[in-house]
Amino acid sequence: MNQIDVSVIIPARDDSRWLHAIIQEIRSMAQSAEVIVVCHQPSPVTMEQIQKYDATLIYADKAITYDEGRGIGALHASGNVLLFLDDQVVRPYKQLEKLLKHIEKGSDIVLSRDLNPASSDQVLSRKMTYHLLNHIVRRQDLGSASLYEVPFAMTRKAVDHVDPMPFIPAVILVESILQKLTVRAIPAIIMEKRRTNAGQTMNSSSQKVLDEHAQAMSLWMQQRGERNGLWDGDRYRPLLQVSGSLHLRSVYRSHEWEILQGRGWDEKRRSKKAASIKKNRKHALVKGKQTALKRDHRGSTGRKNR
Repeated sequence: MNQIDVSVIIPARDDSRWLHAIIQEIRSMAQSAEVIVVCHQPSPVTMEQIQKYDATLIYADKAITYDEGRGIGALHASGNVLLFLDDQVVRPYKQLEKLLKHIEKGSDIVLSRDLNPASSDQVLSRKMTYHLLNHIVRRQDLGSASLYEVPFAMTRKAVDHVDPMPFIPAVILVESILQKLTVRAIPAIIMEKRRTNAGQTMNSSSQKVLDEHAQAMSLWMQQRGERNGLWDGDRYRPLLQVSGSLHLRSVYRSHEWEILQGRGWDEKRRSKKAASIKKNRKHALVKGKQTALKRDHRGSTGRKNR
């Protein structure tokens, strides 16, 4: 991994306790990696860790969130690959290497997909929101993967195609997909986050996350239309208001629609249905003849007995 020109961006609290362990894992992965720590006013211990491991310190506003810190770090990064972490979890460098390997294979953005069930209502609501956005942009394969959750990696090309400031993860994901960047998700190793002082948290509020997802969905619909780019089926909508006069199929189907569909699955269904009708008619005809023969037989027997 030393061959990759990688910048690692870590938004951190002033008194980050595990920053040294996080940077150690980074150095084990790529000794020459550029490490950027975004922090408001690092404590003496945090500052010592930054200097010891030759990391670059970027000062930020006191009220900064992790997402905003990632955007600031991206603006100062010089690497061709950007790896985003936080100061809450020490992740094995082997896990981080997996992200970079997929970047090497041609992905522009590699996310971490959580395969485990949520452990709290707050986490569950966020993951449902991530799922919803991925479903709307037709990327169900991403599951609950999101740019709100680290670790994730981006190429310089991806950063140049989107606006890192302000760094709104949901909007950046939509912009990346609209611009046909290669986005994929890989299974993540789930690790327990360290307990932090609630007054020093840098996590975005749930309401902020929901608002940003609404903004991202609005952006998608502006580009793809209210129907999300789905074919309208050449519907004649006024017929929907006519009660009982026409079958709904006459509203939702047309000859042109069937032509555009290539008569693929519909043609198979029609052929299967026609074969079934033909078979039923043949069966009914045979049964009818058998019934008629029995009737004639009973009639002739009756006449003989008389």
